[in-house]
Amino acid sequence: MGPTESFSNIRAKILIAEDSPTQAERLRHLLEGRGHVVKVAANGKEALAALHQQLSSIVITDIVMPEMDGYTLCREIKAHEGLKDIPVILLTSLSGPEEVLKALQCGADNFVRKPYDEENLLSRIDHILTNRELRKREKTRLGLEIDLGGQRHFITSDRQQILDLLLSTYVEAVQLNRDLAVKHAELTQLSQQLERKVEERTAALVAENSERKKAEEKFRGVMEAAPEGILGVDREGRILLLNEQAEKMFGYARQELIGQPIETLVPEPLRERHRTHRASYQSDPRMRPMGLGLDLHGRRKDGSEFPMEISLSPLQTDEGLCVVAIIRDITERQALEKRLRQAEKFEAIGQLAGGIAHDFNNVIAVMMGWAEVGMAQVDPENRVYQQFQKIRDQAGRAAGLTRQLLAFARRQILEPQNLSVNQVITQVLSLLEQVIGAHIELKTVLAPKLEVMRADPTQLEQVLINLCANARDAMPRGGQLVIETKNVEFDEDYCRLHPYARPGRYVMLSVSDSGEGIDAAKLEHVFEPFFTTKEVGKGTGLGLATVYGIVKQHNGFIHVYSEPGNGTAFRAYFPVVAAAAEKVEKHEDQPVRGGAETILLAEDNEGLRELACEALKSLGYRVFAATDGEEAVQVFLAQRDQIALVLLDVVMPKCNGPDAYARIRAAKPDVPVVFTTGYSAESDLLNSTLKKGDTILQKPYGLSALGRKVREALDSIQRK
Repeated sequence: MGPTESFSNIRAKILIAEDSPTQAERLRHLLEGRGHVVKVAANGKEALAALHQQLSSIVITDIVMPEMDGYTLCREIKAHEGLKDIPVILLTSLSGPEEVLKALQCGADNFVRKPYDEENLLSRIDHILTNRELRKREKTRLGLEIDLGGQRHFITSDRQQILDLLLSTYVEAVQLNRDLAVKHAELTQLSQQLERKVEERTAALVAENSERKKAEEKFRGVMEAAPEGILGVDREGRILLLNEQAEKMFGYARQELIGQPIETLVPEPLRERHRTHRASYQSDPRMRPMGLGLDLHGRRKDGSEFPMEISLSPLQTDEGLCVVAIIRDITERQALEKRLRQAEKFEAIGQLAGGIAHDFNNVIAVMMGWAEVGMAQVDPENRVYQQFQKIRDQAGRAAGLTRQLLAFARRQILEPQNLSVNQVITQVLSLLEQVIGAHIELKTVLAPKLEVMRADPTQLEQVLINLCANARDAMPRGGQLVIETKNVEFDEDYCRLHPYARPGRYVMLSVSDSGEGIDAAKLEHVFEPFFTTKEVGKGTGLGLATVYGIVKQHNGFIHVYSEPGNGTAFRAYFPVVAAAAEKVEKHEDQPVRGGAETILLAEDNEGLRELACEALKSLGYRVFAATDGEEAVQVFLAQRDQIALVLLDVVMPKCNGPDAYARIRAAKPDVPVVFTTGYSAESDLLNSTLKKGDTILQKPYGLSALGRKVREALDSIQRK
């Protein structure tokens, strides 16, 4: 066989030593596909045993195997006289100089690097089989000692083997370089693609980060501008974030709360229960809207507590569940609601009191009138006169009570004028000194340039007297009473913090004492009718209710401040008017004078109508009586030339007093009128007549008051 002959078509017996079943099966399938006969051993030991039983044309072995590795198997084969000519191919993932030297030492014929190229492996096998005979003919042995990495390697092999190994190493190196070049090109391309993607992603991240920052800034701006407090709490109940309003609400700086448990802001007695509720909420987080009726309170840094409402919203974040709480301080709202309930209660009481007082007025007026009629007909020294006098006095006391009820109900007839409250105080000062007694020091602090208010001076005097009497009763062992006036102005901010106030300019009238004071529970009821802290028989409980009604009827408001043991201060505020003050004059009652004129009387209450007729006739007047407004008009039209004055009740069936008077004036424009009325709820009917200066006589009236009003009205016409 010549050296150039090809053995590529030789079908050989090949032994595979491979511990990986998958790799062994793959190699078996490849070689059997080329017609080779293949046997597989799981390690070097099994392979050596198989060779002793039956020789193979070639051995392909993995290097790393259990029992016996590839290097050892190769040495055993090359050391055995009957096996040494069998070519050995090493399968390895290593191909450095040290591995080549080890292969030479053990006598290996060739290297194939894993993962191997199938065609390359097959060509190596063909090459080995082709050169097998040539190797048998030439047996030249070479000895070679090599020092590599501090280790000495002695190689004994023939030149062909060395050449084959070097060629296989070279081929592997070339193939590796080719693979590396391909990989390098691929890596270069991938690197370029990666750089482009990194640049694109970086640009996207920059844009995304910019948008995120804008969104965060927007969110932060909205959060900080929110009128309610906002808190973010994590699953463990730690505070993650809060806004400026929450800082103000709870009195903490932001850095003091971040990371702290939310129970820091809960009153101590409620903290354990709050933890339980928080755990329950986190097991089923859901939106909880504001104002579910829960009684919630917050705790400020200074330990004070305040009522609040909270809405909860769960928010999933990268760090886990976050609960956002929006908190609203409802202190001001509760105060407003309390004042509204109180105002509604006072309004209801006022309607009841006004209705009762109106009905009582007619009864009381009849009692007073007939008592006066009886007194006029009996000698003052007579015992019967004294009895009539007692009836009149008690009726007068009852009339005073009804006036107080009407004052609370804001249903009195007012005769307001532009005045300075300083002038009213000065005029009533001597009376006040008698009211409070010598054991109390009375002090006045009056503003020198007090603005003008519009009020009924008589009603204003009643306010002063009642407040001073209340202060006197609070100082049974003496003390100091101070009356003060001042110009004040309330803005929107002040009114938000003090719900009783309304924006605007006011004149303040203050009455304060150094007495016992009033506790908070009683303070809520001081303006209610018939509420009193005095002993039975020591007061009616209508004094402060009267003050409240008078102030309200003047479009003002009143506030009381008191502490047990530190006295009480009542401050009434009356709206300022842009006008000059009028002089407040006291009118002395003139003696009652009668006359011979004819008067038309219209009154639907039979008892009062009968009494008024009797009283007017006793003064010399001639009287036509009517039971309602319609009858009054008919009587007047029939007797217009004789009637000099009409006396009309405001509220009557069929036709009310003002409407009847309008029809009467159409027939006789200059006829004077005196209207009688029980309370100011009828004021809508009186507005037009009051502006014209018509006379008003408020029920219950005495006979003397009736006589004076009638005479004044008749005289005013005669003067014209």
